[in-house]
Amino acid sequence: MRSGIGIGLLSGAKNKKVITIVGAVMIVIGIGGMIAVGSQAADILSTRGVFGNPDLARSYFYGEYVFLFVMVAGLALTIFGVVSMQRKKKPASQ
Repeated sequence: MRSGIGIGLLSGAKNKKVITIVGAVMIVIGIGGMIAVGSQAADILSTRGVFGNPDLARSYFYGEYVFLFVMVAGLALTIFGVVSMQRKKKPASQ
């Protein structure tokens, strides 16, 4: 809930470059987290063959989704920041 409030406050920020940078950082965190969690799961599967504990498999499953949602939120912030910066710049022909 706190992160949603933070994203909402960030979207009201006047400096759209900050929104774009925060979005890009969230994308990097999401990709890095998905790689880290996925490589741990692949390591367990390659050494043991299966997840012995269903709760362990579920934790990796939820971990992947958390980082996926962080990445999607970062993508949305980055797109919002770039579009806002482009809208602020008026074309010379108009």
